[in-house]
Formats: sequence, structure tokens, C-alpha cells
Amino acid sequence: MLLDTKDRIILLSILPQEGDVVMLRLLRELKQTIGFSDEEIERLGLSTTENGRTVWDEKAERLVEVDLGETALSIIKREFRKLNKEQKVKDSHLETYDKFIDDTE
Repeated sequence: MLLDTKDRIILLSILPQEGDVVMLRLLRELKQTIGFSDEEIERLGLSTTENGRTVWDEKAERLVEVDLGETALSIIKREFRKLNKEQKVKDSHLETYDKFIDDTE
């Protein structure tokens, strides 16, 4: 799946922080898959502002092909559905949400 910088940041932010040992191992692997290499961080000028907002040089952005297995996809979909049910989806999430959730399902 092709993901841009914003997609990857959003996905990293919605992943659960807790779970059983098996889930935590899966999440660790998923975070490494979605996360940013040192080279990408430097190329993008990826940083966090004082108010906690993540910023980057959009001109340096490139789409990245990320191989997400069925388990990873199911975790992402579950978290987006949970946010939706709790009415906690943010406007900034919508484009990424739509990549993973088909509201006609």
C-alpha cells in the first residue's frame, strides 16, 4: 500500500499502546514497518513543534510502499472503527481513514 508521510504519522498515532505480549510484539513490528528511517527523518526535516505538532518538508515527501499483512490491516481497521464509534476521528484523519475503511462494509 502506498502511504505518504501524513498517513504514516496518523497510523503511528492511532496504534494501541497496550495489549498482551503477542499484540505488543505485532505492534512493535508494525511500527517499524510504518515508521521512518534516520535517512527519511533527515530528508523530510521531520520534527515536532513545541505544541506537539509534527511538521516536515512536503517538497521532500515521497510515497512509500508499505507491505501490511492481514493482521496489521485488521489492527489498523479496528482502531479506526473504535475512534469512529467513540466519535474521536479528527478531520486530519479522514483521508487516511478512507484508505482503510470502506463505510459500505
